[in-house]
Amino acid sequence: MSRTLFKLGPPICLVFAVGFSAVAQVSSKTAAVTPAAAEHAASLSESGHCAEALPLLLKSSHVADKELQKRIGLDGVREKAWERGLTVMVMATRGDADMESAALAQLTAQPVAGLIYATINTRLIDAPAALSRAPAVLLNCHVANGALPSVVPGEVAGGHAATDVLIRAGHRRIGYVNGEASMEASRHRLRGYRQALATADLPFDPDLLREGNWQPISGYEAARELMSLKSPPTAIFCANDLMAVGCYEALHELGLRIPDDVAVMGYDDREIAQHLHPPLTTVLLPHFEMGSIAAEILLDAASGSMSRPRQIKVECPIVRRGSV
Repeated sequence: MSRTLFKLGPPICLVFAVGFSAVAQVSSKTAAVTPAAAEHAASLSESGHCAEALPLLLKSSHVADKELQKRIGLDGVREKAWERGLTVMVMATRGDADMESAALAQLTAQPVAGLIYATINTRLIDAPAALSRAPAVLLNCHVANGALPSVVPGEVAGGHAATDVLIRAGHRRIGYVNGEASMEASRHRLRGYRQALATADLPFDPDLLREGNWQPISGYEAARELMSLKSPPTAIFCANDLMAVGCYEALHELGLRIPDDVAVMGYDDREIAQHLHPPLTTVLLPHFEMGSIAAEILLDAASGSMSRPRQIKVECPIVRRGSV
């Protein structure tokens, strides 16, 4: 029987169970598989073979959205697990503490390779005590004392790189539309923006800073405000792609051309970024790589090897398109 790797997520709280064999899943009826997979699993069971290399086709409504799967690093976890002959199951606890506790209790009652606990938004967490029952890795979150290994995006470096692209393109007045200040991603991206300005000996101008809420309307309103300044920016860096969509609309209404009159930088590299006119230059949030690294760390830990740093910050590369 194959061993199992699970993943649990808090914000929208997801539980990835990686590594259930198809035979175990079919017999326990805990995962949905295709009829062909079930038949193949049964044949393997009858012949005495382990079905650990048989992928499960999950049908969870909580992870059906492709954008959501991308944001939780599921594809990266799944691919790395598959390389080791394991499969992935996903459960969602929706941020419900009781549901999360019950899910962890159920998962750790079975033979598991370990737990991957993930959040949708990068943040500091209080790790559930159940994570001490098996090897565990935090994905897109971290604990204050560093007691658990974690994989997070390098947001400060990402904000720095995005601003540096605009500076190297010749811009000296760069507006910045941030997300909600209470969120770690907002604080770190803003820190990167300010560090890049300082590195280039450019002053930080508070007038060029606006706080949004991650939605297009806030990007639209912020862009209108920035362009109404006596000395408006020649470039606007939006802390996510959705706010950049609103920024585009505002600039088009003002009769300004992108990037000829005003350059625009996004962040996240959502699907919509490549379909804007012009396509949006942005920063990639490396969810796939993060999921893959988290699964690799977990599998190494489960095998007794743990030589990596306690926290790994994954590079957020620039995706160059036509808006800068």
